[in-house]
Amino acid sequence: MVVLVLVVLLKSWSSCDGCLAKERSAILQLRSWFMDPFAPETWVEGSSDCCIWEMVECNNNTARIIKLSLNIMTGLRGSNWYLNFSYLFAFDDLESLDLGSNSIVGFEGKQL
Repeated sequence: MVVLVLVVLLKSWSSCDGCLAKERSAILQLRSWFMDPFAPETWVEGSSDCCIWEMVECNNNTARIIKLSLNIMTGLRGSNWYLNFSYLFAFDDLESLDLGSNSIVGFEGKQL
């Protein structure tokens, strides 16, 4: 009985009500960086749970972002540009990042 109570408590303690604020902020910075008028409408400042946003996938247990599909979001950048790499540092658990069809030729920002 005690073990069951501990498992339930640990499960409720580890779950979250949305993504981390730093990850949500980073996504909004990415949106402004891409400057795409066709960026997902769900990516808005007032929405606290970016786990339900389009093109975002989170771990069901931790609510940390594990996948970002940012393909074809070049917008007004034009051809051949550099992505500010530091925007990606907020995503500690990121496993998959799709930047395809954005004409990115390299990265700028802090080096690892």
